[in-house]
Amino acid sequence: MSLGSKLKESIVGSCETCNRTGWSEDGTPCSCLIKFRAFNRLTKGGFTLKTLELITCSEYEIPEIDEGGAFVDYFADNPLEVEERGLSLYIHSKGRGRGKTTLAQCLVYKAAWQFSHKEMYSTHRDYAFINIEDLIKKSRKGDESAWKSTWLVIDDLGNEDRSASWKKAAVVAILQQVMHYRRDRDLPTIITSNYAPNNLSAIYSGEIDSLLEIGPDGKISGMVIREVEVGGGEDFRQIEELSAWPF
Repeated sequence: MSLGSKLKESIVGSCETCNRTGWSEDGTPCSCLIKFRAFNRLTKGGFTLKTLELITCSEYEIPEIDEGGAFVDYFADNPLEVEERGLSLYIHSKGRGRGKTTLAQCLVYKAAWQFSHKEMYSTHRDYAFINIEDLIKKSRKGDESAWKSTWLVIDDLGNEDRSASWKKAAVVAILQQVMHYRRDRDLPTIITSNYAPNNLSAIYSGEIDSLLEIGPDGKISGMVIREVEVGGGEDFRQIEELSAWPF
């Protein structure tokens, strides 16, 4: 059985509200069908089922935002405007395990959820989640499928292998290709990183400043990208209530 079939059986097949049909009595999609559509499209694009289950459970809360909370709210509440304008976010924090990647997937899930309603549903809209290392590997092989998607999350920028100068140059070249393509076509992008913009700028000697709209002050505030800093709080990986273990 395919993952899509398993998802439908798990989500729609267990819904008592619509008697496991996926449709309400008035002919509109049941919430279970909308959830299945969103899960199905996202998992096909590299989003993890475990994370999707986490962000849709009652225990999940948006992590503490030190800076850029208004941008997160706008992104979550206005996916159509985000898509039409190609708005993008750079999400970073000073430490690991603070929920950057989960937040990015949550924001795209919220968009996919809204776009899965009947009046907004489109088979032409696609989503992709990809780690920076995988993006580099695929790009070198000529695979452009991920970064040409309608919605894209690039995870862990700054943690790629840059042990040699030619590797750093290759990363810059790939980012130029990806970001120019997406900006020219108004495609929303979320980038996560453990580096603040000024630190990432230093790593790449200012070569990616224009791409990521990093200003002379080391802050992001350009045409389409906005900066979000995730703050402190409990490490998501250490929250016992969110454990995958059944006991």
